[in-house]
Amino acid sequence: MRRVLEVLTPACRAVVGRRRAATGAIAVGLLLASAVSAASAAPVHPTWASTVPTAAAPVVTGVSPAAGPVAGGTAVTITGAGFAAGGSAVDFGTVAATDVTASTTTSITAVAPAGTGSVDVTVTTAVATSVTSAADQFTYEAAPTVMGVSPDVGPLAGGTLVTVTGTGFIGATAVSFGGVPATDVTVNSATSISADAPAGGGPVDVAVTTPAARPFSTRISPTAAFTRISTPRAAQRWWRPRRMSSGRAASPAVA
Repeated sequence: MRRVLEVLTPACRAVVGRRRAATGAIAVGLLLASAVSAASAAPVHPTWASTVPTAAAPVVTGVSPAAGPVAGGTAVTITGAGFAAGGSAVDFGTVAATDVTASTTTSITAVAPAGTGSVDVTVTTAVATSVTSAADQFTYEAAPTVMGVSPDVGPLAGGTLVTVTGTGFIGATAVSFGGVPATDVTVNSATSISADAPAGGGPVDVAVTTPAARPFSTRISPTAAFTRISTPRAAQRWWRPRRMSSGRAASPAVA
Protein backbone atom coordinates (compact mmCIF):
# COMPACT_ATOMS: atom_id res chain seq x y z
CA MET A 1 0.00 0.00 0.00
CA ARG A 2 2.82 2.35 0.88
CA ARG A 3 4.33 1.79 -2.49
CA VAL A 4 0.98 2.49 -4.11
CA LEU A 5 0.79 5.86 -2.35
CA GLU A 6 4.34 6.60 -3.28
CA VAL A 7 3.54 6.24 -6.92
CA LEU A 8 0.34 8.28 -6.75
CA THR A 9 0.53 11.69 -8.17
CA PRO A 10 0.35 14.68 -5.77
CA ALA A 11 -3.21 15.38 -6.91
CA CYS A 12 -4.36 11.87 -6.02
CA ARG A 13 -2.76 12.04 -2.59
CA ALA A 14 -4.69 15.30 -1.85
CA VAL A 15 -8.02 13.63 -2.73
CA VAL A 16 -7.31 10.67 -0.45
CA GLY A 17 -6.44 13.03 2.46
CA ARG A 18 -9.66 14.98 2.13
CA ARG A 19 -11.74 11.78 2.24
CA ARG A 20 -10.02 10.66 5.43
CA ALA A 21 -10.70 14.08 7.12
CA ALA A 22 -14.36 13.99 6.13
CA THR A 23 -14.76 10.50 7.60
CA GLY A 24 -13.28 11.68 10.93
CA ALA A 25 -15.57 14.74 11.09
CA ILE A 26 -18.63 12.54 10.58
CA ALA A 27 -17.56 10.31 13.45
CA VAL A 28 -17.08 13.25 15.79
CA GLY A 29 -20.48 14.67 14.85
CA LEU A 30 -22.18 11.35 15.60
CA LEU A 31 -20.53 11.24 19.03
CA LEU A 32 -21.71 14.81 19.90
CA ALA A 33 -25.26 14.08 18.79
CA SER A 34 -25.35 11.01 20.99
CA ALA A 35 -24.18 12.99 24.03
CA VAL A 36 -26.78 15.71 23.51
CA SER A 37 -29.55 13.14 23.18
CA ALA A 38 -28.53 11.47 26.42
CA ALA A 39 -28.43 14.75 28.32
CA SER A 40 -31.90 15.78 27.16
CA ALA A 41 -33.32 12.45 28.22
CA ALA A 42 -32.00 12.77 31.81
CA PRO A 43 -34.68 13.72 34.44
CA VAL A 44 -34.65 17.29 35.84
CA HIS A 45 -34.71 17.55 39.66
CA PRO A 46 -35.96 20.93 41.08
CA THR A 47 -33.83 22.48 43.80
CA TRP A 48 -35.13 22.78 47.40
CA ALA A 49 -35.00 26.59 47.29
CA SER A 50 -37.53 26.69 44.45
CA THR A 51 -40.15 24.87 46.50
CA VAL A 52 -39.81 26.69 49.88
CA PRO A 53 -41.81 29.97 50.15
CA THR A 54 -40.00 33.04 51.53
CA ALA A 55 -41.72 34.96 54.37
CA ALA A 56 -42.49 38.58 53.52
CA ALA A 57 -41.27 41.56 55.54
CA PRO A 58 -43.97 43.32 57.64
CA VAL A 59 -45.71 46.38 56.22
CA VAL A 60 -47.73 48.95 58.25
CA THR A 61 -50.63 50.51 56.32
CA GLY A 62 -52.59 52.17 59.14
CA VAL A 63 -52.60 53.25 62.80
CA SER A 64 -55.83 53.92 64.71
CA PRO A 65 -56.18 56.18 66.58
CA ALA A 66 -53.36 58.21 65.07
CA ALA A 67 -52.99 60.49 68.10
CA GLY A 68 -52.81 60.21 71.87
CA PRO A 69 -51.60 61.94 75.04
CA VAL A 70 -47.93 62.52 75.75
CA ALA A 71 -48.31 60.39 78.87
CA GLY A 72 -48.94 57.32 76.72
CA GLY A 73 -51.46 54.61 77.49
CA THR A 74 -53.44 54.83 74.23
CA ALA A 75 -54.61 51.45 72.91
CA VAL A 76 -53.64 51.48 69.21
CA THR A 77 -54.65 49.09 66.43
CA ILE A 78 -52.01 48.63 63.73
CA THR A 79 -53.04 47.23 60.35
CA GLY A 80 -50.86 45.94 57.54
CA ALA A 81 -49.38 42.66 56.33
CA GLY A 82 -46.66 40.19 57.19
CA PHE A 83 -47.20 40.31 60.94
CA ALA A 84 -46.20 37.26 62.95
CA ALA A 85 -48.91 36.06 65.30
CA GLY A 86 -47.34 35.87 68.73
CA GLY A 87 -43.92 36.95 67.45
CA SER A 88 -44.12 40.64 66.56
CA ALA A 89 -42.62 43.61 68.39
CA VAL A 90 -43.98 47.17 68.06
CA ASP A 91 -42.05 50.41 68.53
CA PHE A 92 -43.30 54.00 68.69
CA GLY A 93 -40.26 55.80 67.39
CA THR A 94 -37.48 54.12 69.35
CA VAL A 95 -39.58 53.18 72.39
CA ALA A 96 -41.18 49.76 72.68
CA ALA A 97 -44.94 49.48 73.05
CA THR A 98 -46.53 47.33 75.74
CA ASP A 99 -49.30 44.73 75.72
CA VAL A 100 -48.59 43.80 72.10
CA THR A 101 -51.06 41.29 70.68
CA ALA A 102 -50.71 40.08 67.09
CA SER A 103 -54.00 38.27 66.62
CA THR A 104 -53.57 37.84 62.84
CA THR A 105 -50.96 38.50 60.17
CA THR A 106 -52.74 41.76 59.29
CA SER A 107 -53.64 43.29 62.68
CA ILE A 108 -51.82 44.10 65.91
CA THR A 109 -52.99 45.89 69.05
CA ALA A 110 -50.50 47.64 71.34
CA VAL A 111 -50.43 50.28 74.07
CA ALA A 112 -48.47 53.41 73.16
CA PRO A 113 -45.63 54.43 75.49
CA ALA A 114 -45.07 58.01 76.61
CA GLY A 115 -43.65 60.31 73.95
CA THR A 116 -43.72 63.64 72.18
CA GLY A 117 -44.25 64.89 68.65
CA SER A 118 -44.93 62.59 65.68
CA VAL A 119 -43.28 59.17 65.49
CA ASP A 120 -43.28 56.16 63.17
CA VAL A 121 -44.94 53.00 64.44
CA THR A 122 -42.89 50.03 63.26
CA VAL A 123 -43.44 46.29 63.47
CA THR A 124 -40.52 43.85 63.77
CA THR A 125 -40.70 40.13 63.05
CA ALA A 126 -38.04 37.44 62.63
CA VAL A 127 -37.82 38.46 58.96
CA ALA A 128 -37.37 42.25 59.14
CA THR A 129 -38.62 45.58 60.50
CA SER A 130 -41.30 47.45 58.57
CA VAL A 131 -40.16 50.37 56.41
CA THR A 132 -41.43 53.72 57.72
CA SER A 133 -44.02 55.71 55.75
CA ALA A 134 -46.68 58.38 56.18
CA ALA A 135 -49.21 55.63 56.93
CA ASP A 136 -47.53 54.61 60.22
CA GLN A 137 -47.45 58.05 61.88
CA PHE A 138 -48.64 58.53 65.47
CA THR A 139 -48.81 62.02 67.02
CA TYR A 140 -48.47 62.78 70.72
CA GLU A 141 -50.69 65.70 71.72
CA ALA A 142 -50.68 67.74 74.88
CA ALA A 143 -53.95 67.64 76.80
CA PRO A 144 -56.15 70.70 76.17
CA THR A 145 -56.53 73.34 78.85
CA VAL A 146 -59.54 75.65 79.20
CA MET A 147 -58.67 79.10 80.47
CA GLY A 148 -61.99 80.88 80.19
CA VAL A 149 -65.52 81.07 78.77
CA SER A 150 -67.35 84.11 77.46
CA PRO A 151 -70.05 84.84 78.41
CA ASP A 152 -69.86 82.90 81.65
CA VAL A 153 -73.61 83.12 82.36
CA GLY A 154 -76.71 82.28 80.36
CA PRO A 155 -80.43 81.36 80.55
CA LEU A 156 -81.67 78.05 81.91
CA ALA A 157 -83.16 77.24 78.52
CA GLY A 158 -79.72 77.13 76.93
CA GLY A 159 -78.88 78.35 73.45
CA THR A 160 -76.19 80.84 74.50
CA LEU A 161 -73.29 81.02 72.05
CA VAL A 162 -70.20 80.59 74.22
CA THR A 163 -66.58 81.08 73.22
CA VAL A 164 -64.18 78.83 75.08
CA THR A 165 -60.52 79.89 75.19
CA GLY A 166 -57.48 77.84 76.12
CA THR A 167 -54.83 75.68 74.43
CA GLY A 168 -54.58 72.39 72.57
CA PHE A 169 -58.00 72.57 70.90
CA ILE A 170 -56.98 71.31 67.45
CA GLY A 171 -58.89 68.10 66.75
CA ALA A 172 -61.38 68.71 69.57
CA THR A 173 -64.28 66.31 69.33
CA ALA A 174 -66.71 67.70 71.91
CA VAL A 175 -67.58 70.46 74.37
CA SER A 176 -69.77 69.71 77.36
CA PHE A 177 -71.51 71.83 80.00
CA GLY A 178 -71.74 69.87 83.22
CA GLY A 179 -71.46 66.64 81.25
CA VAL A 180 -74.21 67.66 78.78
CA PRO A 181 -72.93 67.94 75.20
CA ALA A 182 -73.00 71.36 73.58
CA THR A 183 -74.26 71.80 70.03
CA ASP A 184 -72.85 73.56 66.97
CA VAL A 185 -69.28 73.11 68.18
CA THR A 186 -66.76 74.95 65.99
CA VAL A 187 -63.00 74.76 66.51
CA ASN A 188 -61.87 78.26 65.57
CA SER A 189 -58.20 77.66 66.31
CA ALA A 190 -55.87 75.85 68.68
CA THR A 191 -56.92 78.37 71.36
CA SER A 192 -60.60 79.04 70.66
CA ILE A 193 -63.83 77.02 70.34
CA SER A 194 -67.40 78.22 69.92
CA ALA A 195 -70.42 76.19 71.04
CA ASP A 196 -74.09 76.60 71.93
CA ALA A 197 -74.77 75.90 75.59
CA PRO A 198 -77.41 73.23 76.35
CA ALA A 199 -80.26 73.75 78.81
CA GLY A 200 -79.28 73.49 82.46
CA GLY A 201 -79.10 75.21 85.80
CA GLY A 202 -76.58 76.31 88.38
CA PRO A 203 -72.83 76.48 87.95
CA VAL A 204 -71.37 73.74 85.75
CA ASP A 205 -68.00 72.82 84.36
CA VAL A 206 -67.33 73.48 80.69
CA ALA A 207 -65.01 70.82 79.35
CA VAL A 208 -63.27 70.25 76.02
CA THR A 209 -62.49 66.77 74.76
CA THR A 210 -59.78 65.99 72.18
CA PRO A 211 -58.29 62.68 71.02
CA ALA A 212 -55.38 63.34 73.37
CA ALA A 213 -57.27 63.02 76.64
CA ARG A 214 -60.55 62.97 78.49
CA PRO A 215 -62.01 66.17 79.89
CA PHE A 216 -61.12 67.32 83.39
CA SER A 217 -62.33 70.37 85.25
CA THR A 218 -61.10 73.71 86.49
CA ARG A 219 -63.57 76.05 88.14
CA ILE A 220 -63.78 79.80 88.01
CA SER A 221 -65.68 81.98 90.43
CA PRO A 222 -68.70 84.15 89.47
CA THR A 223 -66.19 86.96 89.01
CA ALA A 224 -64.26 84.85 86.43
CA ALA A 225 -61.15 84.46 88.58
CA PHE A 226 -59.48 81.10 88.03
CA THR A 227 -58.98 78.56 90.76
CA ARG A 228 -56.73 75.89 89.29
CA ILE A 229 -56.61 72.29 90.46
CA SER A 230 -54.18 69.51 89.74
CA THR A 231 -55.48 68.76 86.25
CA PRO A 232 -56.77 72.02 84.77
CA ARG A 233 -58.98 71.29 81.80
CA ALA A 234 -62.17 73.37 81.91
CA ALA A 235 -63.77 76.56 83.09
CA GLN A 236 -67.17 77.08 84.67
CA ARG A 237 -70.35 78.73 83.42
CA TRP A 238 -72.79 80.39 85.84
CA TRP A 239 -76.47 81.10 85.60
CA ARG A 240 -77.58 83.88 88.01
CA PRO A 241 -81.19 84.94 88.59
CA ARG A 242 -81.81 88.67 88.39
CA ARG A 243 -83.23 90.05 91.67
CA MET A 244 -86.08 92.55 91.65
CA SER A 245 -86.36 95.34 94.23
CA SER A 246 -88.90 93.34 96.22
CA GLY A 247 -86.35 90.61 96.70
CA ARG A 248 -88.19 88.14 94.50
CA ALA A 249 -86.26 86.34 91.84
CA ALA A 250 -87.16 87.17 88.27
CA SER A 251 -86.54 84.98 85.23
CA PRO A 252 -82.86 84.23 84.59
CA ALA A 253 -81.00 86.68 82.40
CA VAL A 254 -77.47 87.11 81.24
CA ALA A 255 -75.62 89.46 83.58
